[in-house]
Amino acid sequence: MLLNIIRKFDLPRADDLSAWHLNHLIIAYVLISLPMLTMLPIWLIIIVSLTVAIKVMAIRLRWQLSKLWLLPIFVVSLAMVISNAKNIGFENISVVLLFVFASLKLLEAREERDAFILMLINLLLMLGSLMAHDDPFVFSYIIFCFFYNLYIQFRIAQPSDLAISWKNNVKTLIKIFLISIPFAIGLFFLFPRINPLWRQPILMQSKTGLSDEMTPNSLSELTLDGGLAFRVKFNGKIPPNNQLYWRGPVLSSFDGKTWSRSKNQHKPKGLDVLEEKAINYTIYHDGTTGQWVLPLDFPGKNSEQTKINQDYEVTTEEFNTPKAFKLISYPVYRTPNLTDKENYYNRLLPVDIFPKTRGLANSFAKQSDNPEELAEKILSYFKENEFYYDLAAPVGNSDMDTFLFTNRSGYCEHYASTFTFMMRSQGIPARVVTGYQGGEINSISQEMEVRQYNAHAWSEIYIEDKGWVRYDPTAAIAPERVRMGSPFGSVRNSSLISSGARWENESAWFKATSVRLRAMRAFWQNWIINYDSKKQQSLWKKLGLSRWKDILWIGFIIVLMPIVMLLVMAYRYYRRKNQGDVIAKTMRPFIKNLEKMGIVKADSEPWQEFIANQQLSTAKPYAERVIMCYYCLRYQQDDISNRGIQELKLAIKQFIRKLA
Repeated sequence: MLLNIIRKFDLPRADDLSAWHLNHLIIAYVLISLPMLTMLPIWLIIIVSLTVAIKVMAIRLRWQLSKLWLLPIFVVSLAMVISNAKNIGFENISVVLLFVFASLKLLEAREERDAFILMLINLLLMLGSLMAHDDPFVFSYIIFCFFYNLYIQFRIAQPSDLAISWKNNVKTLIKIFLISIPFAIGLFFLFPRINPLWRQPILMQSKTGLSDEMTPNSLSELTLDGGLAFRVKFNGKIPPNNQLYWRGPVLSSFDGKTWSRSKNQHKPKGLDVLEEKAINYTIYHDGTTGQWVLPLDFPGKNSEQTKINQDYEVTTEEFNTPKAFKLISYPVYRTPNLTDKENYYNRLLPVDIFPKTRGLANSFAKQSDNPEELAEKILSYFKENEFYYDLAAPVGNSDMDTFLFTNRSGYCEHYASTFTFMMRSQGIPARVVTGYQGGEINSISQEMEVRQYNAHAWSEIYIEDKGWVRYDPTAAIAPERVRMGSPFGSVRNSSLISSGARWENESAWFKATSVRLRAMRAFWQNWIINYDSKKQQSLWKKLGLSRWKDILWIGFIIVLMPIVMLLVMAYRYYRRKNQGDVIAKTMRPFIKNLEKMGIVKADSEPWQEFIANQQLSTAKPYAERVIMCYYCLRYQQDDISNRGIQELKLAIKQFIRKLA
């Protein structure tokens, strides 16, 4: 019963798309899908691949695909979308459905109307790619896909016997592109901005970044990624590397293996700072570090778009979109006194764990008069004994006794965790801070680039009358790590870091190329992705037009736009009228001779089909020659040439002679 109903809707249609057209429609769809592959669920990638494979086989074997092929794919896709709605995210379901619709439309594509609808769906998918990516190279790629789709539509719309070369079509596309550039640039930079302008969460990619927790090996795994974490632009002198501690999650709770953040978050208390030592800078955040905006120790005034808590962690709710945050930090500071609850919470430890480590801390405490002396003795122990800074930590480091007395090799999280545990075991408030340490100036953009391999962990202990004070055990084991601001040259097994980061460190040519590419991306993000109403107002001020902005826009909308539209319409009418008169006048003898024979063409009927259906005997090839010349003049040439008119006249004369 159901199959009979479906067959009634499977009406016969004109197959006016050639194999060339269909193959290029497939290529266009595949090209548009590529930037989104890493962001799509596996089942959707399988469906897209399956439909493309079926369509390719149908073209080669000349199958006529019925709607019976579409029904099971549609049902399965819809079921997968509904069942995975929470994982996909409700704001992303529209993109997934677009891929499903595009796949189904590609399967049933036969005629020009199908190709046009598929192009419209492709345009929406391209818009989705632009929303999901902020890379200038992806943008350029999408522009190429857009014009490739236009090229296919050109070829489909042109008569098959017109034989317009691909070069002429490409020239037309280039003209369209060049004409659109000044309008696009002008409208983008000067048209009133509406925030947010063009980006929203789209099928969020799984990105590496800092976590609310720290376990053994968690930061060393993050370090293996050589990607960019964030960029920084300083307003003045750049601090030395040993001051570049980018503060992230503060971990105060310890269960014997994992350090985690406090669940009780409050507003910060007042921070005593030395104002003249203030560091002003802007952090460019693209979402890689999640909700974390990582200021220098210690953050003071925070941006309007960020929040700061009592642990001086800075976060943002707009972490899915690239943002620029203007911050102020103070290298000379004193934090407020701890409350009784904070003092208790930052001394808590599980009982009866790591007895050897506790015993070592006890022996150091007996030799110390204050927390600072105890901290220095622990650091001296790390420095004077054979401890190693190693990216490939040995097995068993989750047990501090094994790490401290047997393995003696680990990464920053192992040393920070052990140091903090030893201080707490003696009743001293201590905590672990994770973030990044160091960075490198891009010689072209003049911005500091903090990479994922700069991920770091250090400790803070609370000292009366001084507040929270930073201690970095890694600096005792591998001082060059902090001095250079990079793990290269200071850590064992640095070959585990991503190949791109290693090549950049080893090859001057590769580094120079990478620096230029990142500078290009930085410019793109600063002036395209992050171009908002504030930057637009700044641009108007630089142009000296801020006072006249509203008047200029009103004048443009009310006066200039209608004038431009009228001029364009007048030009198109004049061109059509002149071209139409010349061609029509030349064609009159041909039409009159046909009418004498009782052959009259309807206005809506194409010349090519009309002549093909007539019985003109030996004169038919000459009539087809006339139509060929007519099409060349009408569609192939931008301007009517005398040579083209003469060829049309000659063809008409030969046709009339043959009739006589």
